[in-house]
Amino acid sequence: MENKPDTDFKQKKSLSGFQKFLKIVGNIIFACVVIVAIIVVFSTAQYRITGGQPKILGNYMFIVLSGSMNPTFDARSMVFVKPVDPEQIKEGDIITFKGQGSSKSLTTHRVVEIRETATGEREFVTKGDANDVNDPYPVSADKVVGRVTLAVPYLGAFMNFAQTKQGILTLLIIPGGLLILLEIYKICTLLLQAKREKAQRKSEV
Repeated sequence: MENKPDTDFKQKKSLSGFQKFLKIVGNIIFACVVIVAIIVVFSTAQYRITGGQPKILGNYMFIVLSGSMNPTFDARSMVFVKPVDPEQIKEGDIITFKGQGSSKSLTTHRVVEIRETATGEREFVTKGDANDVNDPYPVSADKVVGRVTLAVPYLGAFMNFAQTKQGILTLLIIPGGLLILLEIYKICTLLLQAKREKAQRKSEV
């Protein structure tokens, strides 16, 4: 009987610590989902209103479709590309650029060499990190969309999913479900604690 209060105290302390841990984890997951949901809603609305490429904090958002930049980033990643003056681009930078002629295709590769044309303009020799050879044509300054500032693995795939009906429902259900589960756990823990305290008071009488 002498060790019981100490044991109960340790159990309460353990439960309290676990509750705090679950609360922190739940809050982090909820915050991440909310942030991604805001980005998706913002970018989708911007795209539908302006018809242009989604942009956030001055960075264009592009989904990587191939593995030519592996292992730096792989297909289904999302890259954030900031428009820059071509004069600021250095060897080793990763840039996004337009295709030759009137092509609307975009490529994101690393600058491996910088040249100067006969007219004094800059052009960039590029190469995918996973490729054995340089790209066939140098990139002229007017074809440069911007420089990659950040690449997030699998975010592109998630963004594609999040813009579907199923994705939107998931973004609403997951945070709500987590909050409900945390509240249920909290209520069950309080009831269990109250039951133990009641049993302890009876045993002391």
